[in-house]
Amino acid sequence: MPVSSGFTSAVMNAALDCIVAADAQGIIVEFNPAAERTFGLARADVIGRSLADTIIPQAHRAAHQAGMARLAAGAPPRMVGRRIEIEGLRADGEVFPLELAIVRTAGAGDAVFVAYMRDITAQKLAEQRLRESEERLRFAVEGAQLGTWSWDLKTGGSWWSPRAREIFGFPAEGEVTQDLRDRLVHPDDRAAVAEAVRRVVEDVGEASLEYRVLMPDGEVRWVVTRGVGHRDAAGEPAMANGIVADITPRKSAEAELERSREALHQAEKLAALGSLLAGVSHELNNPLSAVIGQAVMLEEDTLGSPLAERARKIRTAAERCGKIVQTFLAMARQRKPDRSRVDVNELVRSVLELTDYGLRTSSVEVRLDLASSLPELMADNDQLHQVLANLIVNAQQALESQPGVRRLEVTTRRGPTHGSVLIRVADNGPGVPTEIAGRIFDPFFTTKQSGQGTGVGLSFSLGVIEAHGGKLRLAPSIAGAAFEIELPSQSATPQPAGRDAEAHLANGGRVLVVDDEAAVSETLAELLARQGFHVSTAADGHAAKRALDGEPFDIILSDIRMPGLDGPGLFAWLQASRPELCGRVGFVTGDTLGAGAARFLAESGRPYLEKPFTPASVADFVARIRAGEGP
Repeated sequence: MPVSSGFTSAVMNAALDCIVAADAQGIIVEFNPAAERTFGLARADVIGRSLADTIIPQAHRAAHQAGMARLAAGAPPRMVGRRIEIEGLRADGEVFPLELAIVRTAGAGDAVFVAYMRDITAQKLAEQRLRESEERLRFAVEGAQLGTWSWDLKTGGSWWSPRAREIFGFPAEGEVTQDLRDRLVHPDDRAAVAEAVRRVVEDVGEASLEYRVLMPDGEVRWVVTRGVGHRDAAGEPAMANGIVADITPRKSAEAELERSREALHQAEKLAALGSLLAGVSHELNNPLSAVIGQAVMLEEDTLGSPLAERARKIRTAAERCGKIVQTFLAMARQRKPDRSRVDVNELVRSVLELTDYGLRTSSVEVRLDLASSLPELMADNDQLHQVLANLIVNAQQALESQPGVRRLEVTTRRGPTHGSVLIRVADNGPGVPTEIAGRIFDPFFTTKQSGQGTGVGLSFSLGVIEAHGGKLRLAPSIAGAAFEIELPSQSATPQPAGRDAEAHLANGGRVLVVDDEAAVSETLAELLARQGFHVSTAADGHAAKRALDGEPFDIILSDIRMPGLDGPGLFAWLQASRPELCGRVGFVTGDTLGAGAARFLAESGRPYLEKPFTPASVADFVARIRAGEGP
């Protein structure tokens, strides 16, 4: 029967939830305004009607009627006192979700069941949208290979998604401790990671960071992570969560791109250096040729007198200058080694003799430990000489700022591989900082002050040693720096280092020297004259043509770059007018690096002698021309 109490009616009318009451037979006895709005039915129309036929969907009516039958039979109610979710039926036939709680009231007559119902359509829709959003996010995170993590700032506990565990190398299951998280960070990045964590945890802010992690197998990988801190209702730090991605492939690609850019940059530097050296070497090699040649002849003429020693010092200094120029030229054009038999210990002694003055004036104590019975090398003696000199000079310069005892140790040993030889140059200086150890062999990289180094020495040295099939490396050292050269010994027939000039003196012959530098042509003429030749000189190609028209010559030695008619022009005239003389021509030049000169020498097929020259190299050159050899 309808409830008539004024107070009860007021409560029911003001309730926001639906209140529907039914008797033991399932007949509706009360239907409040909220129920009218929710179901679209008027109270007057539903009072006295069956609950099942009015607001219960067809699919659930049989179960409802079975439950009412059990109640009529005296069975205890199953749904009373519970909060459940069911479906309801609106007047327009729409089935919608409801949250339901039922209580049983006892009155003067039969029992009445009061149902409190709430339309949860909006809640269910929101839950559905949240599930869809989470699913889309999951697909996006998994598709992007992202890992996710969360960190309870109160308990210290953390949660890591399977992908996050994979990225960091954590076990697939089990707790990820703070110690484990700390140990995985690369030592060089720990300070940056600590600062990022502080911003998230202490400032309860957000932070993004790219850093390196150490995998269990020792591999170093790059990750990027973004974390955000959250506060609880009391404003205290409560939670942090974020995402992480493995960016190792991107970092590798960036590093490779940077290496390519650096290689291109270094190639451009070398090309620019080559262009510079093409001009500078020509201007330096001409006077050096005269100085070396004149010093040699003065030394011969004054043998046994104090002047001979002075001449030797002049020659040694000039030859050293020549070798420096040749080193730069070799670096720029990267010529192949000219191999001959090399005694490693004798090589070490000759280099130390050359560098003795600098070491002594820098108060460097030199210790030699040279193994006996080392196999000979098939190598370019001059190139190895320059490499070893570079290492020793670098050590000397590093030791200049070293207080106390300054020590340089040069050791030779049999190498770790069969038949190889090891040369070790070590000092007790400041050593090579770890952060730059990987760059010291890069072209033009230097830590020296301006004017003290070009940054080409180690790069050139590495190229020379690798061209010999060897290795140049920065070796582990307790103190200071240590460099090791490992070279293979090769049982090959050595190329002749030169010919005995005396073998050709008896033949003599007439030689025409063509050079616009009087000091060079006069020096070359004197050297040849001492070797038994009759020599004439010409200042350019036109003068050479006149000389060739007047008398026969067995050998023609010509410069390439000359005013008026140059070397290539003279050779072209010989090809057209005097082809029988082309096989007697050789070129003496300080410009083998210039593109035009190099192309001409390759096309002509004629041998050439690089300035600065020595009596031995001149004798060998003339012998090559007579033997009909090419370049």
